[in-house]
Amino acid sequence: MELSDLLNRASDCLKHGNSAEAESICRSVLSAVSIENTDSPLTTSRQIADAHRMLAVACRLHGCFSEARQHADTAQGLYWEMGDNAAAGGAMIVKGLVHLDLGENQEALDRLLEARAVIESAGDQRRLAQVICNIGNVYLNRGEYAAARDVYREAADRAQDIGDDYLLAHSLGNLGLVFRHLGDPQQALLSLEEALEIDTRNENVAGRARHLGNLGNVYQEIGDLQRAVTLYEEALVVHRQTGQRHNEATWLSNLGVLYQTLGDLEGAMQHYEMSRLIFHDLGAEMAKPDPQRVWEVSIFSEVNIKTQLNS
Repeated sequence: MELSDLLNRASDCLKHGNSAEAESICRSVLSAVSIENTDSPLTTSRQIADAHRMLAVACRLHGCFSEARQHADTAQGLYWEMGDNAAAGGAMIVKGLVHLDLGENQEALDRLLEARAVIESAGDQRRLAQVICNIGNVYLNRGEYAAARDVYREAADRAQDIGDDYLLAHSLGNLGLVFRHLGDPQQALLSLEEALEIDTRNENVAGRARHLGNLGNVYQEIGDLQRAVTLYEEALVVHRQTGQRHNEATWLSNLGVLYQTLGDLEGAMQHYEMSRLIFHDLGAEMAKPDPQRVWEVSIFSEVNIKTQLNS
């Protein structure tokens, strides 16, 4: 298979949530070529840059943040050399998201605003909508929900204007999170269900998993615990298809909390244990704020349940 076909396959894998296969493809491409090896007309700087960029995305999704940043830096440098400012801005987005994943909100905002300026000057409307959506993620993380709502609405409008269903669903899903935090569960359900419908139609596995879990959160908050369990379990099945084990561990822990709330201590214990083992396997780099908190909750809850079961 030609390099261009391999990279297109990797791009499709990322779009549909199969980040593990995307990572494997990109590593294969980079092991087979280098910038100095120009014997084949397909061995180009752009293809190498694209492989590094997509590998950065996959590594970030798998919790390998240092490696994600390294690949994003390499891709950005290659894009600068080619004069492709829009693509360089895309690599900058990945670096901003790594900061966000690590809980470094101000650094994330600085990088994303820098990326927005670069992308806007290049006139790339798709990447502009993407970076705007990710700026909304920073406001959401900081608890600035009104600002996040306005930014997500702008991103959704731009995504709809350019016909980007993937970004539209992502923006609508994030709007659902904001409405949940603003105390409007019905609007949250509407936004999340619309996002789920779009991603299901387009076979975006990662998006489906995210929306299912977030719908479960809303149903849990409004007291429909059985519906929440059903959605969490469906989200867990889909997360396992993506190869993103930190997300799998998080939802296992969430299910543990829900089973414990329902009084099913054995079921809760089973899910906490599976979550803890995955986080242990993933290692120290997964000790970012949210997964570390979930990992600690899983261990504490295990001890608490063992005490109840043995009393």
